[in-house]
Amino acid sequence: MDINLGHIVEALSDKPFPFELRVECEGRELLSLDSLEEFQGEMKTRSESDVMKILRSIRDYGFSFPFFYAHLDDHRYVLDGHGRLLALQIFQQLGGEVPRLPACRVDAEDIDDAKQKLLRLNSRYGTIDLDGLKDFVDGLEVNVDDLELPDINIGDILIDDAEEEEELEVTEKPKKTFVQIGEISESVSPIIAEKIINIINRRKQKPVERFFEKCILLFPEKE
Repeated sequence: MDINLGHIVEALSDKPFPFELRVECEGRELLSLDSLEEFQGEMKTRSESDVMKILRSIRDYGFSFPFFYAHLDDHRYVLDGHGRLLALQIFQQLGGEVPRLPACRVDAEDIDDAKQKLLRLNSRYGTIDLDGLKDFVDGLEVNVDDLELPDINIGDILIDDAEEEEELEVTEKPKKTFVQIGEISESVSPIIAEKIINIINRRKQKPVERFFEKCILLFPEKE
């Protein structure tokens, strides 16, 4: 995996870097970062972008979840926290200070038992429901770029919210907008009318007839 350290620093340059690492959780013990070892091998890969997101999350929300590890033959093999282990190792290379961090030991009889538990840790026994997720994040300021949720494009939620707000603003107008074609006048939905108006405003061309033959938009008068 190729990680450009300069890219990491640039991605986090919107705030002072290196940042002060806040610990916002508790564990059965506190361990130094160098006492923990990677365990899953190449089973899961992470990109430069993934490392940026993990570090930004730790910077903004603190180290909020303990490491979980198996203690075998004087080795502390990480079961949960591989991404944070990698990101914080890179953070140290960039001059960041990492204090002793909360950790919890998971009992494992041997390497095979530890692997079995790691596989179960990485298993997903459920599916995120889009509507349920939308209700869950309602009212939150969500930074889409910092999240990776399985099977969900959280950007769709934000787009849906924006469309609902736009539709609400349009439908709450006290009067309908009319399109007059020749001698025939017919009402159109406020949403369609709004789209037509937006097209005209973007192109900034008048009169309207240049776009719609003999069409005249009649805007509602202010009361």
